[in-house]
Amino acid sequence: MGGGGWGGGAGEPVPVAGWRARVRRRVRGRRRVLLAGFAAVLVGLVLAAPVRAGVASFFDFGGVAVRTAPSSAPSGPGAPPPGAVPGCGALTLDAAARRAGFRPPVPPRLGAPDAAGVSADGRMVSLCWAAGRGAGGDAVRLDAFRGTLDPLVGKTSPVPPEWEQVGTGTALWFPEAHRLELLLRAPGGSTYTRTVRTAGPTLLWQGPDGLTLRLEGVPAKQEALRLAESVS
Repeated sequence: MGGGGWGGGAGEPVPVAGWRARVRRRVRGRRRVLLAGFAAVLVGLVLAAPVRAGVASFFDFGGVAVRTAPSSAPSGPGAPPPGAVPGCGALTLDAAARRAGFRPPVPPRLGAPDAAGVSADGRMVSLCWAAGRGAGGDAVRLDAFRGTLDPLVGKTSPVPPEWEQVGTGTALWFPEAHRLELLLRAPGGSTYTRTVRTAGPTLLWQGPDGLTLRLEGVPAKQEALRLAESVS
C-alpha cells in the first residue's frame, strides 16, 4: 500500500482545497440560476398584466372582432358625428330578404322598417327606421348577418363592452361612441370593400337562425335589450 497522499483518480479522496473550490463554484452557479429565475419572475410580473389585458381586449363574437383601445373613435374632417346612423338604401324588407336569402327579425315595437338594404356580397341585411321611430327620437338601424370564422365587422371601443343576456344567449352592450369597421366582399367576390365610421351606443347579440344582430340608435341599454328580447 502506498503512503497517505491524496490521489486524483475516480472514487478516490480529493484535496481539501480542491473540494472547497468546487463547493464555491457550485454555490456561485446556483446563485446565478436563482438570480436569473428571480429576474424572470420580475419580468413576468411586469408583463403579465398588460399581456393579459391585450388578450382579453380582443376576441371574436359571432363574426364580429371586438377590441378595446383608448381614443378609438374616428375623428377629424369627414368623420361622422358620434351616434349618426346612416341610411340603409331603398329596398323593401321583402326585396332585401329575397336578395340575401334570409329574413332578419323585426322588433314588433319598431314596426315595419322604413327602408332596407343588402351589402354587395349579400351577406348583410340592414333595416332602418327614420328619426322619431326609436326611443329618444334617433334613427335606428338593425344589421343582420350570419357569423363566420372570418369577421365581417370590427369594433374598437374606448371602453370594454358590457356583457348582457338576451334570451338564452350572450349579448354585448357598447355604451359609448366607438370605431366601426365593415369588411365586405365587392361584387364578384374577388376584392373587399372597407368602410370605417363612428357608431353610437350599440347592442350586439346572436339571434335566431344563427344570425348575429347589431342594433344601433337606441341610446338606452334597457330599451335596446327589450327590443332584442322581442325577437329572440
